[in-house]
Amino acid sequence: MSATMKTQLNSTLRKLIPTNVKDVVKRSRLWLRYKSSCSNIYHCCVHKTASQWIQSLFFDSRIYRYSGLTVCPNGKVHRGGYETREANNAIDSDPFPEKTIAGSLHISFDNFLAIPKPKCYKAFFVMRDPRDIVVSYYFSAKYSHVLDPRISKEREILNSLSQIDGMVYTIESLNKFGLFTALESWIGTPIKDLNIKIFRFEDLTNPNNFAAFKQLFSHCDIVMPDKILSQFLKDYTFQRLTKGRPLGDEDRRSHLRKGVPGDWQNYFNEKIDQEFKKVTGDLVSRLGYEKSI
Repeated sequence: MSATMKTQLNSTLRKLIPTNVKDVVKRSRLWLRYKSSCSNIYHCCVHKTASQWIQSLFFDSRIYRYSGLTVCPNGKVHRGGYETREANNAIDSDPFPEKTIAGSLHISFDNFLAIPKPKCYKAFFVMRDPRDIVVSYYFSAKYSHVLDPRISKEREILNSLSQIDGMVYTIESLNKFGLFTALESWIGTPIKDLNIKIFRFEDLTNPNNFAAFKQLFSHCDIVMPDKILSQFLKDYTFQRLTKGRPLGDEDRRSHLRKGVPGDWQNYFNEKIDQEFKKVTGDLVSRLGYEKSI
């Protein structure tokens, strides 16, 4: 199957997800084992923090079975089918339906506050080393991301640049898009709102991610037995989703490119590092990612 055909197939599958979810929920009502105390759960993030992967986990019928919550896909926020608004300006003033998990909200903390919420809710934000975000976004925009007007323009530009200049361009583009500002806005938010908890991309995507998801589900009052949770996570491992490709084995044209943290060290040179620091300042250390080039 060609890359174009795969892209078209993935796009078609995404359009079918809401219908599939309704079918899954209808079939699984007899399986319901626990009802979460949360009226809504909000999955907040920025781009390249495994948002599609995490959303696919929440679409799994086992989540409904042990929470009673269905998924409201990110299409509610991405009204045109893709996100055209800057990351720190993605305001949505309409409430989400109750008893749903609001999936993959690419949003800053201030704009998350603007969303009307029920009394009983939980939210979590997925943090990632911004240097890895740059590298992941570069390869995604250049090769694997489904094309929309913004990505099409960026792909054309990246194909005209060397890899080093392309990484520099990506840093500038993400900064203009507001990604680094949105990422920074979530620092310290659990102190401001006890309903919010921050989880690291690196912990959630680690092969030994049982403890991280145990904490995440506990925070969201999703009560899944340990044995089922263990199998649940095995069903979504990098190797299984890539049909046997080992973690760390790079495929630049795959949306699941490599799957390991710290990959920025393989691509950042002095020029890229200087541009990154000029744009982001001390963001890396403020986020708790101390290691430098």
